Amino acid sequence: MKLRNELGMSFVEILIAAALVGGGALILTKGTSILTGSKVARKSSIGLQLLNEDLLSTTTGLLTGVANEKGEKKSGVCSMVSTNSKTPGVAQIFINVSRGSQIFNNNTWSKKYRNWEVQSDKRCKKLSGWNKCFRLKEGSINAGLTPKQMADLDLAASVEVIPVGMNPYKSPTGKLFYKVNVDNNKNMDVKDISFKVRTTLYYNKLDTPQKKIQEDLIWAPSVGTCDGNLANKGKSPVKLSLSGMGASDPTGRTIYNRSGFTGNEENPVRVNWRRTVAQAGVVLENGRYITTDKTKNIYGSCNEVTYKCPQIAARKRQYGPINMIMNLTLNTQSVLGKNSLVKAKPKFSIKRGESINLVNDDHVNFIVDNRTQIGKDEDLTISGSHSVNINVQETSRGSTNNLCRKVCHEGNGYNQTGATYGDKYSPYLNLDFYEFDKSFNYSSNQGLGCTACYMKNCAQFGLGTFGPMHEMPGQPQDAPVPECHQHEPPMPKLSPFYFAKFKLKNAPKADTDPACIKARLDPSTNKLILDTENCAKKLPVMCFNFGRYLLARDVFSQPESLSRIKFEEAHRRCFETGREVSDPEKLREFTGNPSINLPLNQDGDFDFFNLANQGSFLAPQLTKDIEQFSQWMNQNGLSTSTWFWISMVRDGKGKARVLPPRVTEFKGNDVNALFYLPSRNLHLKKHNEVLNFKDDPGLNNFLLTHHVKFKGLIPVRNQEPAGNRKFPFLCRKEGNRGELFISKMQSTKLEKGEEACKKEKGLFLPPNSTTQWVVAYNLINKFHEQYAFPNPWQD
Repeated sequence: MKLRNELGMSFVEILIAAALVGGGALILTKGTSILTGSKVARKSSIGLQLLNEDLLSTTTGLLTGVANEKGEKKSGVCSMVSTNSKTPGVAQIFINVSRGSQIFNNNTWSKKYRNWEVQSDKRCKKLSGWNKCFRLKEGSINAGLTPKQMADLDLAASVEVIPVGMNPYKSPTGKLFYKVNVDNNKNMDVKDISFKVRTTLYYNKLDTPQKKIQEDLIWAPSVGTCDGNLANKGKSPVKLSLSGMGASDPTGRTIYNRSGFTGNEENPVRVNWRRTVAQAGVVLENGRYITTDKTKNIYGSCNEVTYKCPQIAARKRQYGPINMIMNLTLNTQSVLGKNSLVKAKPKFSIKRGESINLVNDDHVNFIVDNRTQIGKDEDLTISGSHSVNINVQETSRGSTNNLCRKVCHEGNGYNQTGATYGDKYSPYLNLDFYEFDKSFNYSSNQGLGCTACYMKNCAQFGLGTFGPMHEMPGQPQDAPVPECHQHEPPMPKLSPFYFAKFKLKNAPKADTDPACIKARLDPSTNKLILDTENCAKKLPVMCFNFGRYLLARDVFSQPESLSRIKFEEAHRRCFETGREVSDPEKLREFTGNPSINLPLNQDGDFDFFNLANQGSFLAPQLTKDIEQFSQWMNQNGLSTSTWFWISMVRDGKGKARVLPPRVTEFKGNDVNALFYLPSRNLHLKKHNEVLNFKDDPGLNNFLLTHHVKFKGLIPVRNQEPAGNRKFPFLCRKEGNRGELFISKMQSTKLEKGEEACKKEKGLFLPPNSTTQWVVAYNLINKFHEQYAFPNPWQD
């Protein structure tokens, strides 16, 4: 049920008795603000990372090479390759690494590294491959570092390019990767060679020598197609496909490298399933970029397109199309005889072992060499090497809901159950060579993946917002409140974090003892230890934001440190975890509004508290809450002996009670909500409304609101808090479960609550746990499907 006032916001009248919170007046004491923010002042660290990236990108660029003015690619790795073939087609392509000295010579070291100058340094020792030691040129890029910072760093750098062999049959050590001497003047299969690029920065930090290493591995064939010549008398020009992959060549002037380390005298076609589906992202050290973690790529996946909480049943999840990419290479000498061209009818299937195929042929499309689409009754012509993209979708909108809901569900661990791929739903390609009366089945040897959204509107953000479904977090990663708690039992009595039943470590002896609760993590059990504390003491504060519990930090301090505040300041401090500092020109560009008026700070940045990302002062309740908090503590190197404020108060009987949420005290400039629209555009919306209700000094009467800006309780007077406007009441059903509901009866008087709830066999009682408060939020104004808050257009 959605109830809206003239501003479009939703309210329910709620009674919170002072006895329930144990010092009820405390929860509405106005707090003061403190300096916080998310603009991390770590310029030296970021600067060093950027310098390292400059070195690495320059070096990898030299290997990758560029086309000349004629469009020919003969530089970089291409300058080292050749063929002994006298005709186009499938043949071997060689690489001679000794030719690399033509790339990494004195001229290159001095001219290509424009921001650096060659200079020896005692810290550049035992370098391998082609290498050189550098110093940063004066007046060149400094990545935001001041001259004094540069002098204090005493910066030097080295670059190493090391040829690496990858053919296990030729390894002198028996290991997969082995060094190849840069002077090796032998022709080797280009597929056997990679180049390790290592850049090292040497610097001082607090007078202590430090170094920062960054590495990349470039497989020689990954540079693509090179321009070369045949070994015939005329030295005719040809294209050299180093990997043996790529689109077919209608001109017939391409040499495709033989694939694999050994020949194949059985299967007529070699199928190389490609790990092209990303399952995870990697944030670079400076925090500015997210890139694919290619080590976790998989062959194919059922991809969730709309965020669903982990508790939502598999039959309700929404999935987009499935895409699989593979390379097919003809084996000219096979059981089919000697052939330069064969035809086959392809069939794609997804099945568990020999079980029923889940894929309908009408929903499968084969796209060959990125241009030719083959229907279900058409032939696939194979000559040389081809790229094949298999697309599966059940409807014109691209859904694969029926198929993926059978594969990705809790019962099989989201297709993770089983020791081998045969125990999981896996992709298969069947090629029927009907002219030869033979058929071959090619398995991916990997179960179909199940990929989940990790945040609302995840499809608009890209890497880092999704991942394996069996690893999905308990809450959307952009959530300011634990939204998925609404799917938990209303009274989780068996939860070890149902704090209303917990006794305190040091139970108060009298009502005059401290009413506030502090906590710390017990690392041996992943539980919290609770204790009473003087409310005026300054401690860190536990907040919920960005989908998990964390401790608020002052990131402008050097080094970063935990905020330490009084208990009464906790609500405001958690709200301020949503602070953002943005470049105004970039923001205008992203929003598509060059004339947007933005309040700027003294540095010229748009400095604001983002209402869309505000945090909440809420108590954890479920086991997973504490487990994820423990992970966060460990990742941030925080001591488990740290005491912090938790959103709980004592009840006067030696026990702790969850503190009800309240609307944060806002300031005049707390009006901006910055968020992405489903159209992928960044949008800035202002919410200027002030909630003008007539309050009561007794602070025992409240309205509850759930809005992009206002979240929690507002103190109001007992009668006519908004004049003649009537409000419904939040009630609890009688019985053990005690589900919450909203009364049909409405009134201008708070004392009518008991009567209104009783008419529907309910009790006029408030929520008493975090899960119930989240349920109440959703009852009065639902969480939006594409935003981590209710509908932002309700004002």
